Amino acid sequence: MDDLLDPSDVQDVLHLIEDGFLFERFAQEFLAARLGYKFISSGGLKDRGIDGLQYASEIDSTKKSIFQISIDKKPSTKIKDTVDKLNDNQIEYTTFYYVTNIEVKNKDLLIDDYQNNDGINLRIYDGKWLSQNTNHNQATCLL
Repeated sequence: MDDLLDPSDVQDVLHLIEDGFLFERFAQEFLAARLGYKFISSGGLKDRGIDGLQYASEIDSTKKSIFQISIDKKPSTKIKDTVDKLNDNQIEYTTFYYVTNIEVKNKDLLIDDYQNNDGINLRIYDGKWLSQNTNHNQATCLL
């Protein structure tokens, strides 16, 4: 286990990814390993703003989470564009996850803004979250 990458090194490597499709494939595999079997990869071209899904069945309802995976350098703009696209396509969801390879500054304010103004349960898995979740289990270990 001494050969594992330090989370700060992982974050540095994530910043180097400039190919959106490459990062999307990495993030989908990482999320499946970290979140488990309920995460379903999606995405590609003409994906209506959906790069992944997660369903959680509960007594009263079935909840659906939407994942958007992006290397966009302006996360707030990408999140707004994706939320607009989901609304335009009349896609219902309970939680919107934005996954990116960069660190999102003031993500707590962005999350609060969407909750308070739009009633959207936004979660952000940024480069910092990804790096902190490496080595979570055997499938997320990066050697």
